Amino acid sequence: VDNLCARYPQAPEPLWALANLALARGERSQALKHLQKAEAIAPPTASLHCLLGRVYLELHQPAEAEKRFRAALELDATFAPALRELAAALLQQANFNDAAEAALEAVGLEYSNAHGHYLLGLALTRLGRVEPAMAAFQAALHLNPQLQPAQVALQQLRRRHSAAEPPQE
Repeated sequence: VDNLCARYPQAPEPLWALANLALARGERSQALKHLQKAEAIAPPTASLHCLLGRVYLELHQPAEAEKRFRAALELDATFAPALRELAAALLQQANFNDAAEAALEAVGLEYSNAHGHYLLGLALTRLGRVEPAMAAFQAALHLNPQLQPAQVALQQLRRRHSAAEPPQE
């Protein structure tokens, strides 16, 4: 990939590849540097903004991540990955109403993505909407039975919900 960067200095794709490799190695700051170089040499795309947003999420900078996801959506309002990741950034900022809206819109655009349902469930849980949250977690698990965070969240929600219900006569 380094050779491709040297050979094609005005092409952002090799820099994207280097960024993804850096992310896979846990080198978030290095990934950010590669993506910022890519951004400097080519017009921004929704995918680039989304990838930058993911890096900022991993760097625990949800406000900066939110800006990137919103920039991606300005370029492509139906880019489901940006909506999903926006929901994650909003959840990290305790903006649960907007997180639920973003996750719901992402699910509407890409129903088969289990992570979108999971994020919707998290937002709805924080809003105290227990039944819809359970349905979202169940949908996530229907799509991906191995999605461990959804399994845990659903079990915890069921326990809390059953403990809060008055005994039936």
